[in-house]
Amino acid sequence: MIKRLQSGHVSADYLAFLDQSVLDRGYPSLFSKDNSYDVISIVGLRYVSLETALKFFSEAIEVTRDTALGLDFGQRLNIMSHGPLTQALITAGSNRLFTSLFCKYIKTRHSLLNLSSWENHDTLILTLEVDIPSSEMYRFNIDLVFAAIANQAFEFTKQRQVIKAVTFSYPEPENITPYLKVFGDNVEFNAESNTIHMDTERLERIFTGTEAPLLQLAIKQCESLLKTMVSSDRTLDDIKALMTENEEGFPTQQELAKKLNVSSRSLSRRLEKLDTNYRQLLQLCKKERAEYYLRDTEHSIEQIAEWLGYDKGESFSRSFKVWTGISPSAFRKNKI
Repeated sequence: MIKRLQSGHVSADYLAFLDQSVLDRGYPSLFSKDNSYDVISIVGLRYVSLETALKFFSEAIEVTRDTALGLDFGQRLNIMSHGPLTQALITAGSNRLFTSLFCKYIKTRHSLLNLSSWENHDTLILTLEVDIPSSEMYRFNIDLVFAAIANQAFEFTKQRQVIKAVTFSYPEPENITPYLKVFGDNVEFNAESNTIHMDTERLERIFTGTEAPLLQLAIKQCESLLKTMVSSDRTLDDIKALMTENEEGFPTQQELAKKLNVSSRSLSRRLEKLDTNYRQLLQLCKKERAEYYLRDTEHSIEQIAEWLGYDKGESFSRSFKVWTGISPSAFRKNKI
């Protein structure tokens, strides 16, 4: 069975960080290419939809053609800016407990990523699986996650030796110098899995003097993070993120209102203030998801139509042409 797109939330700040990486390479800002990426509306948001983030990441890769872009992006991220992880670090009391919570948090926040851990003598091994069909996006996401982890480990321990080895399942790039600068000399490509190996003794020193009584509170915060209700001042992109968080389909107006903790009538009034309504919002979400499937996957048009709630491919094709002015097959051929 072919897997469907898994939706979730991505910190909107990530787009701004990645755009800075693009600017540093001498390319124009990606925000200027599309009004939906307006820097004022995006940076002010807490989350953007996964489809929006993946589209932005794909454009950054296409513009720069830089295989080290994910590494640079990952080093700009501060993992511990996430409140529950900071509290967990302070209260966990041991590297093992914190690592377990960290892996669970990553999976909760990013449905396309699966991070697991195990220990082998004096080595902590993190294994990363990424559920993305595009080879470029696959490499990009692995690079950014491992670079972010390594950067945080260096910052905490003040020792480069904390990273013992890193393996990547994808082929060796033409220029491996950026990888050696980030991870050290022990880097392997074409490996069976994506792993980062860290010195447990050096990591354990981070937890000297910490206390554990608040650990359960940190775990509870982590697990409930994505269940936080949307406040009354959320913008359209926030509501879109809730619309697209379930890979099995889109919520009805009543279901969406429940997610927002408001009545269906209040939701209608809120959308009206944003110059839209539920039907228009649903069509926009379907359009963006359809564009993702057509651009970044090999799923057939009939499969995409079914996943978007259409009985026939012809009905989906008619809707897609209304949205974009061209057919799904033409869109896929031109990779718009």
